[in-house]
Amino acid sequence: MDIGLINYKTALDWVKKYDTEGEQSIQDTYPRKNYLNEDERYKKMIDKKLMEENERLKAEIDFLKKSQSLAKKLEELTTKEKVKVVNELRIKYELKVLLEMADIPLSVYYYQLNAIKNKVNYRRYNSYKGDLGGVKENVLNQDFKATKPYEKAGTDITMFRVKEEAVYLSPVIDFYTREILSYEIGTDAKLEKVLNMIKKLKENHQENIKGMIIQSDQGVQYQNSRYSELLNEYEIIQSMNRKGNCLDNSPTENFFGRLKEEIWYNKEYKYENSVELIKEIHNYIKYYNEIRIVTKLKTTPIDFRKKCLSELGVA
Repeated sequence: MDIGLINYKTALDWVKKYDTEGEQSIQDTYPRKNYLNEDERYKKMIDKKLMEENERLKAEIDFLKKSQSLAKKLEELTTKEKVKVVNELRIKYELKVLLEMADIPLSVYYYQLNAIKNKVNYRRYNSYKGDLGGVKENVLNQDFKATKPYEKAGTDITMFRVKEEAVYLSPVIDFYTREILSYEIGTDAKLEKVLNMIKKLKENHQENIKGMIIQSDQGVQYQNSRYSELLNEYEIIQSMNRKGNCLDNSPTENFFGRLKEEIWYNKEYKYENSVELIKEIHNYIKYYNEIRIVTKLKTTPIDFRKKCLSELGVA
């Protein structure tokens, strides 16, 4: 007989109570409301699955309606159009469900979203001033796959505008571990900021950076001879995007997209001035490096780097 108990210890407690206090002590003892018999547990499980499936179906219907409003079949939508639909619906549905339906990787979603919002807001920082004689070969040529830390990395500058102030972030991102190896942030994007970032990279990572390829665009800072000479001094290989082709450094662009999605887009009103935003970005990078678990790595970027170096026998 199933009397609704899901823990055998409850029955043992009743027997003990009967032995010590007699039959009267258990006359008013009944299964608590949170005790579910087998049928009720099964029903609860089915109800949960049905609810999840119902939400998924509603999301699919809404997605198709939005897609049809673009006057195209789903399979004919461009990735950018799919991202627009997903972004509109993520207020109502889980992002994971929407991306599965749209067949869009998370990294592609953030990259496209960043590109869309930069175009709408006209806030994308562009340091390109033409070929100043310092353009370098595109060594990586969109081959971002790495086999160890410090093998391939990217750098770029992104801008935020808080009221009348501009804030610039310049990071170096390891394409293997996803770690922000070094960064500079401030209210200008002058060459000194970029040079300081590279000097910090050397200070914090020492000989590990020898032979590392670092990808950038053709911005004026990266064409400067002082930047190139510093990379040569540290034995870092310089690589540059082709003109106007941000896909040549898409992992870095993906990071900017994720960063802005999580602390900036639709949250601009939170920051009263550049000091508040700069503090938030510092906190985010610490979280990104030391706390956030990268699903693919199953750990944080810094812990993954340390684990890899230990396996390679590198301090």
